Amino acid sequence: MLKLTLLGWKRAFDFKGRSTRAEYWQFFASFVVLVILADVVDSQLLGTGSESGALAGLVLLAVMIPGTAVAVRRLHDTDRSGFWLLLLLFGLIGWAALFYFLTSAGTAGENRYGFESQVSDLVDIFS
Repeated sequence: MLKLTLLGWKRAFDFKGRSTRAEYWQFFASFVVLVILADVVDSQLLGTGSESGALAGLVLLAVMIPGTAVAVRRLHDTDRSGFWLLLLLFGLIGWAALFYFLTSAGTAGENRYGFESQVSDLVDIFS
């Protein structure tokens, strides 16, 4: 599982190809953990009454492009363009539709964005 999480970070600036559901959601989980840890460090360094969150803000900025890249590749896996991320601009309905797309199964075999990722292919990247 760690290899799939690392794959998302390794392909941080790659907007081409496809990412499996596992790769996307493990990347997302690692992002959430990083933000929580940064928030804890912020509260310890700045005191519990502080609302600054400078470190958490830096983590959010650092993950903006890699997070967008993995989301685009995840949409590619479902045979959708990365422009579907613009649904985020349409409030709750857009967020719900995007959540549905990101949790949907990828297309089997090849689609216009490349071949289906196999777990064995992903493991070979790190061996």
